[in-house]
Amino acid sequence: MSDKMFKTFVGIGLLVIVCLCGFLVFSGNNSRCGKPEISEMNRTDQPGQDLLEMFKVGLEKSRALENGAQNDGEDPECYLGMAEAAIYQSSQYPDLIPDFWQLYQNHLDSNNSISASTHIEVIELFNQVVENCFNHCKNIEQYKSLWKTRERIASYRGEIIRKEALNALTLLENAEKTEAGQLVKVLKKETGDNNLDLMAAYNFLADYSEELPNQEQERFNTIVQNVNNRIISETDARIEELKKRFNALKEKSQKERIEPVILNSNGNQIEYGVGESHQLLLDIQLFIASELSVELMQVLSVAAPDKAGQYQTEAADLMDKTRTLNQVIYNLWANRVINNANNVNQFDSMSKIAAEYLYPVVTSVYNEKMGKIMMEIKDANQISSNVYKMILRDKAPLSAF
Repeated sequence: MSDKMFKTFVGIGLLVIVCLCGFLVFSGNNSRCGKPEISEMNRTDQPGQDLLEMFKVGLEKSRALENGAQNDGEDPECYLGMAEAAIYQSSQYPDLIPDFWQLYQNHLDSNNSISASTHIEVIELFNQVVENCFNHCKNIEQYKSLWKTRERIASYRGEIIRKEALNALTLLENAEKTEAGQLVKVLKKETGDNNLDLMAAYNFLADYSEELPNQEQERFNTIVQNVNNRIISETDARIEELKKRFNALKEKSQKERIEPVILNSNGNQIEYGVGESHQLLLDIQLFIASELSVELMQVLSVAAPDKAGQYQTEAADLMDKTRTLNQVIYNLWANRVINNANNVNQFDSMSKIAAEYLYPVVTSVYNEKMGKIMMEIKDANQISSNVYKMILRDKAPLSAF
């Protein structure tokens, strides 16, 4: 075989081998490129659809079970957790967020047992998921679609707030006309079965009033101001009433002989009642605890800051004065008893005095008179009897005056 023919034969053979290798390489690359595309599609679309179905079933089953459907041992919490898990994972699927929201909106619209405040809370939870989903958008279309969904959510939330606010305003305005006293209790945070709806309405408006149109804000502010004025008027009158009682009792103690209130007496056992000055002290304490509560002070600190400080100062000062008056009345009574105890027969009255409540000047007179009476007693048995009586007899407390 000539060299020329040999070279030609070898060249053709090499060409065939190169072409064959190239074909094999090209075919292999095509196979490897095709498989990831199919896998990626499955990982994106199918899991997302499964998650959407999981969300739908979770919402439907939980609502049905909560409404009393036969559960066959199923726990509503299981399906609530299922829906919640789907919500949190939905942020990975921007294309499916509109479908998730539509299911969620239908669920909220069909569940009348959910309060407006709860509606808003769950909407805000879903809205947070949508915000997180923006970081998973892969193209312009996904981002714009997600943006529109967020706008739909914001619009839906706004409609709920406006609708609930109008109902709340109507409820409060009607109450102001017919039972304004209930609104006073609402602002004071005094809970009760007859004002739970009013309190819920007030709390809703307080939480979302800044999101309302100016007209609705003004209606709410007018209601609050009217109630604050009523609270201030009633509190002024109540403090004035307590002051009048104090002044009348102070004047009475200077003119009349005030005795301890005794309900029952049987030898050394004496049951004392509540005296006028102590009752006034209790009423002032109750006034401070109930009508000058922390909640009310917070309200007045905004509506009438000068009044808030004035009430606290006046009430505390009046309580100190009443406590002092109570002890003064006790000492005036004790001093009369001591001065009238001129002989052994008056020892019985002195045995009711509790020396720890006496002022030093009265204590001095008490000790002097007690010593004098004891010196008059010559019978040892009588002395023992009197000492026994002094120890065991129930003493008059401050509360009896």
